Amino acid sequence: MNKVNMRNENRYILCNFLDQYSDKIGLDDDVYKTNNNKTLNQLLLLAFNKAKEFKLLEALYKEYIDSINAINGKKLIK
Repeated sequence: MNKVNMRNENRYILCNFLDQYSDKIGLDDDVYKTNNNKTLNQLLLLAFNKAKEFKLLEALYKEYIDSINAINGKKLIK
């Protein structure tokens, strides 16, 4: 997503996933407030490692697919 200038969308997808599963993966901080203190790569690694550790890789993948489909649908409407 970064290669097609969608860094903000990528960051939002990762934050949404981390927020959605914060209770299960043990994140106490408000990820929307703290995410700007991390690089996009750090955020991706955090989400991926937590998803892997807690067997949520399919949920992370689904978050990306659903978000990309929504973005594509929005662009088609314009």
